Amino acid sequence: MANEVTKRTSIPERLWTHTDALLYLVTALVSSIVTWFAIDLKGARLNAPFEYNGDALATGAHFKTVLQTGWYEYQGLLGAPYGQTYNDFPTADNLHLVVANIIGLFTDQWPVALNVYYIIGFPLAALGAVWFFRTVGVSRALTVALATAFAVAPYHFMRGEGHLWLASYYAVPLGAGLLVILLSGGRLWGRGRSQNKWLAVIFSPTSRSLLFTTLLASSGSYYGIFFLVLLAFAGIAVLIRDGSWARFWGAAGLGAFTAGVMFLNMLPDILYGIFNGANAAGLARSAPEAEIYALKLTQLIMPWPGHRIPELRHFRELYDNYYPLLSERPALGALGALGLVIGFLTIAYLAIARRRTERDASAGRGEHQQLLLNRVGDLGGLLFVAFLFATVGGLSTVISFFTSSLRGWNRMSIVMLILALGIVGLVLDRLIANAARRFNWRLSVRAVVAAGMASLLLVVAFVDQTPSDVTAGRIAAAKAFDADTVWIDTALTGIRSGSMILQLPYVPFPESSSVTGVLGSEGLIPYLLSENISWSAGGIKGRPRSDYPLALEQYRPEDVANLAAASGFAGIMVDRNALPDHAALLEAGWTSLLGHTPLVSESERFTFFNLQDLAKTISETIPPTELESITRLITQPVTGYFEPDFESLSSTDGLPEWGTALSNAKIRLTNTTTDSVSLEAQLTITADPKANLKAWVDGQGSKVPVTLKDGVGTVRLPVSAAPGTTNLHISGLTGPITVSHLRLVPDEVVQFLGALRSSGAGQ
Repeated sequence: MANEVTKRTSIPERLWTHTDALLYLVTALVSSIVTWFAIDLKGARLNAPFEYNGDALATGAHFKTVLQTGWYEYQGLLGAPYGQTYNDFPTADNLHLVVANIIGLFTDQWPVALNVYYIIGFPLAALGAVWFFRTVGVSRALTVALATAFAVAPYHFMRGEGHLWLASYYAVPLGAGLLVILLSGGRLWGRGRSQNKWLAVIFSPTSRSLLFTTLLASSGSYYGIFFLVLLAFAGIAVLIRDGSWARFWGAAGLGAFTAGVMFLNMLPDILYGIFNGANAAGLARSAPEAEIYALKLTQLIMPWPGHRIPELRHFRELYDNYYPLLSERPALGALGALGLVIGFLTIAYLAIARRRTERDASAGRGEHQQLLLNRVGDLGGLLFVAFLFATVGGLSTVISFFTSSLRGWNRMSIVMLILALGIVGLVLDRLIANAARRFNWRLSVRAVVAAGMASLLLVVAFVDQTPSDVTAGRIAAAKAFDADTVWIDTALTGIRSGSMILQLPYVPFPESSSVTGVLGSEGLIPYLLSENISWSAGGIKGRPRSDYPLALEQYRPEDVANLAAASGFAGIMVDRNALPDHAALLEAGWTSLLGHTPLVSESERFTFFNLQDLAKTISETIPPTELESITRLITQPVTGYFEPDFESLSSTDGLPEWGTALSNAKIRLTNTTTDSVSLEAQLTITADPKANLKAWVDGQGSKVPVTLKDGVGTVRLPVSAAPGTTNLHISGLTGPITVSHLRLVPDEVVQFLGALRSSGAGQ
């Protein structure tokens, strides 16, 4: 009889009912179709980035660097003349750079690679979710719908290409599934059941755990940390609830392995910091940001900011505009919010009715309901712990007392979503099963109902979770991309391949902005749109070899051009939007020196001054050895760093201002060369006119009184900056002071500029 049934069963039906192979295929197809319409891929240009601003530029630079060099840690065309060294910004996101390399086998265009990875992230997330939902016990029909819903989460669109590593969260369900296995008594470790010894190893719980956690820990520090937090809870839970030391130590071992993978991902960065000195400014975080970037329950259950229904979108806008702690505007969507509420209510029910549920379980009553309660309770417990860590003032605040490196705890929302959707799937499956028993449905009727429910879930997910309009932003991005491409080609006409271009004003990179709001990542635009030209922007802030343009731009405009040309730069590109005066002062000085006006972009945002003739004149006037010395002093200058004694303040002239109230505050003068540098330190201090301030340098002369006129005073100190750090102190504070216009002018540079003017080569 069994053979007859097998003969009458089609191959697709056997694949659907006896294996999940067809389920993965169907889910990949359905999620791809939904993605096609959700982000309106019809007519989309792959050779222009979908996003062309903010962090998307940095992501694009990663892709271009990987396509050019094979890896992302060093790019010689950024941070000229020394190159961009990304070890100063430690990350554990190596999985995505490996994928970028794979995509690079098929294209050498970074916008294409960037867009392709963003697009395939949707079906990849769905496929990861399939394994999670099947591990939880959700039916196949609902798995297709819920996996697709997870793939098109609001989180995915809000992260976009700007936070592409976060948007590529396809490994998150794999970690969540391991947590479910642990809580339900399954095996995290051990051999497989195959009779073949090799297959028993390859397809074993051990291999699965190691593979999944490797993917998760390599997909981002946040996802790795979130998994470790929930794994610790699950391990303690099985020890207390079940008394299972074996599973507890299994969880501990998996946690140690996960931490080890994260450590190995960041090991090159750690070693770089050891051998080159720590760069505190590279990855700058503050402890209070743990609450600024946390989440709130209200945010999770409200409509997301990009909702298709205008009234719901406006409702969320009102909330975000009038209530504090906007964070990154997290939202689960309606389905996720439903699962969250059910999960929390289940926890409350289990706590209140614990004795009743124990009696029912011991009596064998309501076996199916008890299984449902246990599984939903496990997921609800994980949800609750995730919420306790991610919410404003939650356990993440306690963690911030010990480290400020983790701040974006609202990103736990994507972990909460997969858990919440698992609860929705279990509850809906139980409702369908109960209805089938009550009304005595045939299997075909039950299948139709399940398919109908899955279809309804897909509709709800599409309407509730996908953006109302993506084409307008994409068209605007492509237009700006095309315009900038034309501008860069025009500006570089006549510039020799291999040349260096100085970009001003200096805006630190990454995660910094100018006084006018221009982001440091926008300095990457010329690099993204050119070939074989080195650009000064893009060096990781916090080291003199990256921060030197800030010191350079504080000379007279004419001196800036002379020093840039002497240091080997073939031109200067200016971003007018990054300066309060729209670069009027700089451009006037350079026009006077060079005898011609600059090239101006069509948008009038960028200007370009060609320095090749000036550089030739200087090289014919100044001996090469002297030019080498000037280049070193300009591109690797003694640099003043104010933190940690000072905090950055907003300024009105585009130059940094720093404030402190410490009675004895110090500025660190850093010299990364092997030679001492004689210079004059110049700075402006704003303070209480009655303050008795004094300034001095460690071991160099006496304390110099600061004369304040109307609360403003100028300090000039001779300094011999030895290799390493020399401290410049300001004492006698009776209240807050502001320090600005710090200039560290080497004596040799002063002499060089004087000689240049005398020769007539420069003004």
